[in-house]
Amino acid sequence: EWLDLANKVALFIITKDRQEEIKKQQEQEKSVDDNEEVMNAATFIFDHWLLNAIAALDVIDPNQHIYDKLFYEYARRSVSTAHKWQTTEEAHDKGEDNDDLDQMGVYYDDLSSTMTAITSEGLCAILPYLQKRQQQNGKEFQLAFHSAMLALRYQLQTQYRPETAMYMRDPKRILGGFASSIQDTQMRIDATSHNLSSILCMALQAKK
Repeated sequence: EWLDLANKVALFIITKDRQEEIKKQQEQEKSVDDNEEVMNAATFIFDHWLLNAIAALDVIDPNQHIYDKLFYEYARRSVSTAHKWQTTEEAHDKGEDNDDLDQMGVYYDDLSSTMTAITSEGLCAILPYLQKRQQQNGKEFQLAFHSAMLALRYQLQTQYRPETAMYMRDPKRILGGFASSIQDTQMRIDATSHNLSSILCMALQAKK
């Protein structure tokens, strides 16, 4: 059955990613502090497509199945890892991240608006799945929601508005699109589409 196949494919990806994670941990064992949480966060593979798939499978087959424990664990780790490597107000106040307030919300110090949007897309997609298991006051649900909302703060800075589009050759044509980052004026279709997708997703979640 196709549903069983889809579940097994998702399980395969999680298992394969876990094997890659273990390999990276072994390679970094001598250089990384003896802290399992830090090592896991540094080597964990965040896959926004997989988070979308897990959320979709849960809608199609809401009944508990044998893979749900692994799916749930992957979703929780995705959220905690994304939050750990996000430039947040708390980290900024402690001096743990850069001093540029306009970079608040990015992940892994990557200024790419596409990568920031992709991560927030994954976090947004998994919100209904987490809410079903934790309610709105659950730790990972709260982290995912607030991390994605903070990411939008950065993403919206990269959008071409009248005050920034006016410097381009054809301001009317570029208006509303998204630049590659706050430091790169190039506008790609994937940057605009991923940003739009994550903004729409969070707009819907915020209404719930």
